[in-house]
Amino acid sequence: MKVSVFMILLLFFSSISSILLLSPVEGSGDAGASASIGVETPIPGNKSYRGGNVSLALSIYNGLDEPVNISVETFLDPMILLWSNYTVESLDPGARVRFMWLVKVPEDIGFGNYTLGFNITYVHGSEINNVYEEAWVDVIPRNITLLTADLYHNATGYYLVVSNPLTDPGQYIVENVSITIEPFNISVVPREAVINELYATSSYTIPLSISFNESDIGALTVNMTTHDDVHGLVYFNYTFIVVNATAYLDLRVVNDYGEPLSGAVVNIANGAYPTDSNGHISLVLPVGIYNYTVEYQGHKALGKIVLYTGYNQYTIIVDLTPPIILSARQEGYGIMVKAYDPGSNCSGVSSIIFVQGEKVWKYMFSAQRNISLMLYPSLKSGSATIIVFDAQGNKNSTTIQYIEPVKTDIILEVIIVFSIVFIALIALLLLTSNHW
Repeated sequence: MKVSVFMILLLFFSSISSILLLSPVEGSGDAGASASIGVETPIPGNKSYRGGNVSLALSIYNGLDEPVNISVETFLDPMILLWSNYTVESLDPGARVRFMWLVKVPEDIGFGNYTLGFNITYVHGSEINNVYEEAWVDVIPRNITLLTADLYHNATGYYLVVSNPLTDPGQYIVENVSITIEPFNISVVPREAVINELYATSSYTIPLSISFNESDIGALTVNMTTHDDVHGLVYFNYTFIVVNATAYLDLRVVNDYGEPLSGAVVNIANGAYPTDSNGHISLVLPVGIYNYTVEYQGHKALGKIVLYTGYNQYTIIVDLTPPIILSARQEGYGIMVKAYDPGSNCSGVSSIIFVQGEKVWKYMFSAQRNISLMLYPSLKSGSATIIVFDAQGNKNSTTIQYIEPVKTDIILEVIIVFSIVFIALIALLLLTSNHW
């Protein structure tokens, strides 16, 4: 998975940290004390390029003496909403909630300042109260290209890769890149890193250890500060949406009677994992679709499993017992074969092969526990071998003696049929004449 967002040059945040007491309501509480809903400032103002992303935040505090339902109406046009953790919820007295929005700056937007609005509504007593706050985004031209950051995920975890895309004969070097990572709704280690030297066309990889909290989604804001000899002090800010792509696999391997198989080897995700005494293995893998092969004492089971976020439980059956042939006998030109696959979790009879000399006839069908099939291989008189397979390749065989049925002369058959028809017509005419 690759999530790449290049955004926000020269990020300015207001340093005001006070609580704005908004919409006071008289007489709510003891002795007529006033109370209010507060919105913590600052709401960030940002500079961003076309196509970049901007993260916005509201921290709302309930200074009232009773719970209230908070509703936030957003006015984000012309920005495009990518993600938000906002939900309408009740806020207890003295409690605080933090909402975030991630918006995308359109590619075709004009340069200049854009105002975004947040209308916070709550009901106290019988009154509906509104608080309006604004944020702004200054869309500026992309006049420099210096460093990019990408978030990668693979089987071993998450990685932040910082790259220097500049190329010139002097091997352009960026020095002393300071990186801070601000997580939301997740925990991340490390939170800080420093790149001493980053040469042109080179990259620097920072392994990230990410722990998800109650949900499987969060955000990382990556701030990079560096000094470029041409442009001076430069700030970069990247916001990444992080999705929990971890799957926990609880896998059991059993035989066709449901008994655990100890020492079976499960080949999955480029690894080989033997089962324990209970036929069990536990793995942590990225979410996805995986082909697997299970091998046990010369037997093999193949298949595919889908792993979703969180806990996944699967049981793989290795069929150890070959099918049983009940009967195989000739009936006219055909061979009637009856067979079944034993075991409470059998893979089922799935194919039959006839072998006579160097000739082979193969019949395949959907796997079934019991079969009773009339088949018509073009056998000659003599012995033939019948091999019955189950879906996992176990087989059983038997031999029959085949006798080609005698073929009646075709001309004689035509004469006999014609004679019967002629006699029937004469009889019909005689009956008719006698009747008249």
